[in-house]
Amino acid sequence: MSALCPATDTDTLVRFLDSFGHRVAEKGVPLSGSVELTARCHLACVHCYGGDRATAAEKPSDLETTVLCELFSQMAAAGCLFLLLTGGEPLVRKDFAALYRHAASLGMKVTVFTNATLVTRRVADLFSAFPPQAVEVTLYGTTPEVHDAVTRTPGSHQRAMEGVRLLSRTRAPLVIKTILMRQNAHQFHELEGLAAGLGARFRFDPAVFPRLSGDPKPMEFRVPAAEAVEYDLSSGKRLAQWRDYWEKNKGRVVSGAGCGAGRTSFHLDAQGRLSPCLMMERPREDALKDGFAPAWRRLRNQVQNQALAEPEACADCEKKLICDFCPPFFALETGSPRKVSAYVCEIADIRLRMIRGQRRFHEKQGPAKIPAAL
Repeated sequence: MSALCPATDTDTLVRFLDSFGHRVAEKGVPLSGSVELTARCHLACVHCYGGDRATAAEKPSDLETTVLCELFSQMAAAGCLFLLLTGGEPLVRKDFAALYRHAASLGMKVTVFTNATLVTRRVADLFSAFPPQAVEVTLYGTTPEVHDAVTRTPGSHQRAMEGVRLLSRTRAPLVIKTILMRQNAHQFHELEGLAAGLGARFRFDPAVFPRLSGDPKPMEFRVPAAEAVEYDLSSGKRLAQWRDYWEKNKGRVVSGAGCGAGRTSFHLDAQGRLSPCLMMERPREDALKDGFAPAWRRLRNQVQNQALAEPEACADCEKKLICDFCPPFFALETGSPRKVSAYVCEIADIRLRMIRGQRRFHEKQGPAKIPAAL
């Protein structure tokens, strides 16, 4: 155990982390953040919240290398310990190695989100020399037919798998993840097995929401809530983890948005605008104008002075503890952060029933078969 955390058992560790989190929030330390290195991406995923690749030419230029490196230094000086580098696709930047190396040299624990299609031997060597906290790779299927249909980019599956194989030979902790959709749900267990074969962690998310532009098209790709939960809890290990979490935390009050957005975490977009998180456009501050720290203080003050909106129905709901609760996501779907997504609520309801053993499925029933094509 590190000197920072002298805990000797799990319960003590949880109490320490809770106490640490409260102290960090009280002091206004931006402990974690995500940085959108670029809004550009060479894929055109059908569900992408950012919009179609056809609009890429309209996207503004990326921040210069020196500007981003200076912002990274300011973030570290302000107390940022965990930094996520994302996009778009971060590896489309030719200066990615310089940016990554600088962030790592500041002592921050860096995670990289990528589609792996641009991972080269040089990138793999970079991660071996300076191991990140994790490299998270999104795969949409185990075959080109499924994966490439989602990315709308022929050859993307082959290139992604080549990148994954390179990453698996590095010292970088690897995470394989997917968005569960109608197009790929039938390959869920194959994706899970692929991750296990690589020694990688696996996670998935059924949360498909409208684009930031308000286009609801991606919601057509959602799997039914019951099937989403059944895929998740088809793993005895995950079901046991959910039950353990529920038993240890039931009755605990989750107030407000239930996350550190604007209190201990932040998001910086590709134009240098600071917001509480990726999905919240307001409040927003300009980190380029007079630096990260002043922008963070202004942002935090705004968040403190206006409680993050949430649906009234969620305030005292026992399911909130195990719910994919997110008012900004609700706003994309319903038009208001105070109006809950019925889909998210249904998932939480079914999840709690299964955690309690009140299964809506036969015990030996496998996940529903979902057609590969729409």
